[in-house]
Amino acid sequence: MLHALDVVAGERGREPECVVFLQATSPLREPSDIDGAIDEFRAQGADSLFSDAVLDDFCAWEEEGGVLRGKTFDPFNRGRRQDRKPLYLENGSIYVFKPSLLREKGNRLGGKIARYSMPYWKSYEIDSVENIELCEYYFRKHLLSAWRGWGDGIAAFQPDLIVYDFDGVMTDNRVLVLQDGSEAVLANRADGWGIGQLKKAGFSQIILSTETNPVVSARAKKLGLEVLQGSGDKRRDLAAYCETRNIPLDRVLYVGNDVNDLEAMHTVGFPVAPADAHAEVLAVAKYVTRARGGEGVAKELSEALLAPAA
Repeated sequence: MLHALDVVAGERGREPECVVFLQATSPLREPSDIDGAIDEFRAQGADSLFSDAVLDDFCAWEEEGGVLRGKTFDPFNRGRRQDRKPLYLENGSIYVFKPSLLREKGNRLGGKIARYSMPYWKSYEIDSVENIELCEYYFRKHLLSAWRGWGDGIAAFQPDLIVYDFDGVMTDNRVLVLQDGSEAVLANRADGWGIGQLKKAGFSQIILSTETNPVVSARAKKLGLEVLQGSGDKRRDLAAYCETRNIPLDRVLYVGNDVNDLEAMHTVGFPVAPADAHAEVLAVAKYVTRARGGEGVAKELSEALLAPAA
């Protein structure tokens, strides 16, 4: 950091007002947190600031000479949780400090110290392989849709055609193989409701699947949707389908989850992905549902499309 400050000062001829240090091992951090931390730093006239999580029920013990003693509370006068004085966990996500503090003290904290509080779930860090799944859970639960622009533009798009991949969109991408070789999948009843609402609103919808499987036909019949199966080239087959019906591809909304959907998603006007889609699919999607495949993707899509445009 000192080297970076020297380079900045050399190029600009002055020190920056403050340093905002974002630790890479803390992925559950939003732009609003960074703005909020800087605002708090300035509002308090602080020399340094750290992000924290409030611990309002943290009962820590320590052992001295074989005797256990309450470290953060009096275990013999415990009282109610809401009456205990809160503690503040330095969560390691955001630090803001004056360059002069780092140069003089060799420390990111010192002088007048302020804090910026974040929800506790944003305090999880990736310090081991095991931490990745935990952080991914919270990222998908709270941040993924916001990162891709939750609600941005989708209600205003109003497509001429909605196309659903089947496996990984209407199912969780798993298959149950029975003894006779037949297959079964789990579908979500909520999708049927969502597709029905979209029908009532006048939206055309189809299923486009790589697989040729009776289970796809059965589900499509139940939903009352046309289905195109056995597609070896989804982009080509979608283009041919739209050409015969005079539907411009830029008026198509396509919901896909895997790499075999990518070419089709690149050609349509509004690509959509479930929360657990392949990373390359997430990268091209204009909208990512909070739901994973098989967990009500079509229902959530219907709510977004039928919401009043902002």
